[in-house]
Amino acid sequence: MAAGNQLVFERVDRLAATTIGQRLFTVTAFDAATMQVERVYSSDPEVYPVGGRKAKRDTEFGRRVLIDREPLVCEGDAAIARVFDDHATIGRLGLHSSINAPVVVGARCVGVLNFLMTGSRVTAEQLRAAMASAADAAVVAALANNAGD
Repeated sequence: MAAGNQLVFERVDRLAATTIGQRLFTVTAFDAATMQVERVYSSDPEVYPVGGRKAKRDTEFGRRVLIDREPLVCEGDAAIARVFDDHATIGRLGLHSSINAPVVVGARCVGVLNFLMTGSRVTAEQLRAAMASAADAAVVAALANNAGD
């Protein structure tokens, strides 16, 4: 999940805004050796700048999204607070739900698409759209990794 995919991430952000309705969209690359994610795209770079890192070892997010490669849905402020250390910032932005969709290439997670919305509930349609976006991102990541072959 290279930062060089800026145009792809911007397009996903624009398209997902109509299907998911997120108000904040970030993309993080996953470093399995350190169990950290690093932000490579942000729709709000003033609040969530590119390059920001978060440790995910021994966390619900790390287990669910990065290791088990399953989406993590947070509905409501209590769920956001349980999962995210920066929940106060998320709340100040008026965001009350999230979908964290793993980007899986082969059998490993290479990154995460993070969609945060103003509503406190996530619909099945929003989750489907987020997972479809993650599948598309996996194709782009796989192609980028094979470009040098």
